[in-house]
Amino acid sequence: ARESRIATATQRKNLIALTKLLGFRPAGARAATTDAVFSLAAVPIAPVTIRSGTRVRTASVTDPVLFQLIDDVLIPAGASPPTTTGTIEHSEAQEELFASTGLPNQEVALPATPFLDGSAVVSAGNGTYAEVQNFLGSGAADRHFTVVVDQNDRATVRFGNGVNGVIPSGTITVRYKTGGGAKGNVNAGTLTKLDGSFTDDNGAPVSVTVTNPQPASGGSDRQTVAQIKVLAPESIRVLNRTVSREDFEINARRL
Repeated sequence: ARESRIATATQRKNLIALTKLLGFRPAGARAATTDAVFSLAAVPIAPVTIRSGTRVRTASVTDPVLFQLIDDVLIPAGASPPTTTGTIEHSEAQEELFASTGLPNQEVALPATPFLDGSAVVSAGNGTYAEVQNFLGSGAADRHFTVVVDQNDRATVRFGNGVNGVIPSGTITVRYKTGGGAKGNVNAGTLTKLDGSFTDDNGAPVSVTVTNPQPASGGSDRQTVAQIKVLAPESIRVLNRTVSREDFEINARRL
């Protein structure tokens, strides 16, 4: 009886199920970001490209905080000083392949955790799919998918039934990110380890160092049980307008 009410439930999985009836989805962890400065030991003879996905981490051996480069960065030939700046994020890139069954309402579970909300990029043999909250507005020709995240931050990707949302065909490819959390808000100058080896465009090896002049920010942990109990009922109290003082207070708590 206790677990059947939002106000008294104590188990996260039950709160997720109960708040789904209100159209509320508890927010997961968010990933911290910062700018990293990549430097070469010498002026390069040829351009040096540092690829997206390159891992940068703190110096801790037992529990390093891992970041990844979001986009490629380039140090041109002859650059002096031989440095460049790129944005890094407290996340790890993941990719999973699944064979479509051709049946309606397919589901694929993503094994890596914790899933970062909004990070899933899905494609299949019949094209690229877009994420929606539900299939109520999806037509028979819409390539849509939804994501459901359980109490263990494990995501399941769901597809339509052919009437509301296209059934995927061929190989389903899901690219997504894991990570996030307040632990990613590391101090300036702590992201100093770079994984991998690097070469210039001519194939000659180069020595690359990295640091973060500014602290990382924006990382937050997933919503707690206590936060869900407050925010879920408020989500239908305010909806899309802010009029009274209480409305402003509710929207402030959302942020």
